[in-house]
Amino acid sequence: MPNAAPSLSNSPEFFAPNNRLGDTLLWILIALLTINLPQPPLLELDSSWRRALGYFLHRGYPFGESVVFTYGPLGFLLGNTYGGLYFWAYVTFQAAFAAIAATIILVVGRPLRGVSRFCYLTFFILWGVGYHDALHMIIIAFCGWYMIKRLAVDKKPGCTLFGSFLAFLAVIKFTNLLFAGFTVLITACYAWTRGDRRNALWLAGIFGGVFLLVWLACGQPLWALSDYVINSLDVSSGYQAAMGLPTPAGQLALALGIFAGLGGYVVWHLITQKDHVRSGAILLILAAFLFLNWKHGFVRADGHMLGFFYCALVPAVAFPALFGEQNGRHRWIPRILLIIAALLSFTGMRRTYTSNIDYAVNITNEKLQRNIQAFLNWDDFRANLEGQIDHWEREAGLPKTKLLIGKDSVDVLGFEQAIALFNDFNYTPRPVFQSYSVYTPHLSELNADFLASANAPEFLLLKLQTIDERPLLMDDSHLLALFPHLYTFQLLEKDFYVFRRRAEIPPIESLRPRRLRTRDVTIGEPLSLAEFGREHLWLEIDLPFTLLGRIRNFLYKPPMVHLHVVDAENQVETYRLPLTAARAGFQINPLVTDFASYLEAHGGDAPRTVKSISVEVAESDRRFFEDQALVSLSALKPTALKTEYEKQTEREKFSMFSELPVDFLSQTPPSKIEIGSREALVMHAPSLMEFIFHAGTRHITGAHGYPPGAYSDGGETDGAVFTISWTDGTDRIELYHREIDPRNNLADRGLLDFDLDTSHLGEGRILFEISIRDNPGWDWTCWSDVTIE
Repeated sequence: MPNAAPSLSNSPEFFAPNNRLGDTLLWILIALLTINLPQPPLLELDSSWRRALGYFLHRGYPFGESVVFTYGPLGFLLGNTYGGLYFWAYVTFQAAFAAIAATIILVVGRPLRGVSRFCYLTFFILWGVGYHDALHMIIIAFCGWYMIKRLAVDKKPGCTLFGSFLAFLAVIKFTNLLFAGFTVLITACYAWTRGDRRNALWLAGIFGGVFLLVWLACGQPLWALSDYVINSLDVSSGYQAAMGLPTPAGQLALALGIFAGLGGYVVWHLITQKDHVRSGAILLILAAFLFLNWKHGFVRADGHMLGFFYCALVPAVAFPALFGEQNGRHRWIPRILLIIAALLSFTGMRRTYTSNIDYAVNITNEKLQRNIQAFLNWDDFRANLEGQIDHWEREAGLPKTKLLIGKDSVDVLGFEQAIALFNDFNYTPRPVFQSYSVYTPHLSELNADFLASANAPEFLLLKLQTIDERPLLMDDSHLLALFPHLYTFQLLEKDFYVFRRRAEIPPIESLRPRRLRTRDVTIGEPLSLAEFGREHLWLEIDLPFTLLGRIRNFLYKPPMVHLHVVDAENQVETYRLPLTAARAGFQINPLVTDFASYLEAHGGDAPRTVKSISVEVAESDRRFFEDQALVSLSALKPTALKTEYEKQTEREKFSMFSELPVDFLSQTPPSKIEIGSREALVMHAPSLMEFIFHAGTRHITGAHGYPPGAYSDGGETDGAVFTISWTDGTDRIELYHREIDPRNNLADRGLLDFDLDTSHLGEGRILFEISIRDNPGWDWTCWSDVTIE
């Protein structure tokens, strides 16, 4: 039998009897606090992707191919946002996970006594089970450490149960897959080194087999698994460059202090423990555990930092139960080091969210009461959840868009995909379904290729959005450069611009950026673009790391890089420049800062042209980069989007007309109104509309009249004269003439229909004219349902 820790099996702490009633009450408390009941969906970034994950599973989209994200087929369970699908799946998972997590937490902490036990349980009750991203990692690590601990004393490690549980968690999130897979690998290798090949192979087989079974049970094809791994790695590699945020002052020092304290503890452990193979296995899992949570927390150094501080507290509050150190000399050394790490972690937690420490008891109490009330009043909880969904469906409703789209496929450009789900559209997304997540050249090309393919949706809902002060056209850049050539504007509703796929698509190769020049540009050196004027320019920037920069990028995150843009009016814009997205390229000229400037860039009279650009890096960060960036400029083919937009916007005003007038005049701008449940266009008298008339047109039908407010409830119109005439520029024929006075003549109220025979007329124009009688003050005259056919 290989070396073990024989005294471990005789430890009174390891097999200490427990208070069953007390443990049961603690188990119930921790389980209740672990449960996160489903939340209602909102129309915002995080809620959109969380709800979309459930929709993707429901529609059977292959993750890794049709959906490229760092969450797997069961990711909606961690997202925990209910939008009408899988309610009982949410509840069942939360209850089961809470039960398992509470059991594992209590089993791991069972050997602790006194103050150590109090600190351990207090941590999990007040904080440890509240952040589920971190809790999943903690539970995965606990599973690995516990199995190694059991293997060390020749106990059955529970390979079937633990391997199956870890495999299920691995299908939820890609990070879970990486960490659970690594944990299983290390545990299996440890079993193998002890000569326990049966458990080593069984654990690896159970983990892999159950993972594949759950993957298939989710309707996922096996061939999509390789794409899921490769594309998720690509998303992860681009995340730290595109999503990094500056670390708040002092937080980095706290984290480094924590690593120093834990590093000292690791050294003590390796020196004092006899079973170095066992120590190596548990410390490898610890290293992966801390590193993954360090990267997750400090790349996007906002609330995510809590996850790292929580995880750093685990070895401190669980000492010595976690690794079962035996016969260690100078036990005061690791305790002091771990106490220091714990104090630094608590400080970091408070600096991240003050309330997280100051009001921890209140927050815990509120969550406990909320969960208990939900279970005691289950029908009310469910009804309130459904009511919230109904409320947001009304708030986010797009009735005009729904009428236009019908059952056709649609995608949403931006990050508010929930708009498609609230409206029950046939949501058919591009692979990287939120634009800000297109971090790398590969991901950008995936989306552009999808849009150019036969699988592209019939409609697009566009809301130009970005985050973290990036250039507006950098997110999903290849797709944004391509889509106006493939889609034409239809209507605007609630800040969403609706586009429809063109009947004829130009050759895609003709739309690719055409290289103009490439040159090395020193950091801080202005690069003039003035010579290009209004030409559409595509910019690619490759700023290489030095060796020191590559090391920093791997261990921490890259330094901030900015792009300074000076326009023709010498106005300066400064943007965050994620380097992976910069290598993919994006449109830089004309400069686009909102949808209005986007239109102006595509056919406007006064686009905002760029005079120069420069790549800027803080002086203290220069050592992490080479001195020069490789900058490439390419020409893009412009479109007539603004002309199409303006024409369609005018057409939308005349949506109750079968033809768009070639010209019109009105006392006030045309506006829509409902008269007796019929949509009408207000053309305040005196007014004139002119339509093209083609020979062979047989009928002109429609209606005209006044809204009730013009002649009742204080309205004082004196009436108007409605005339419809045909002209070829020389002759003029009056086809219709009616003078109405709705205030004094009941027969003139509401909308008055007409039907004109025009089969005898030749090519020309049709004039719709409204004349005043005496006073135009109340002449809110209208046309409705005009059809020329």
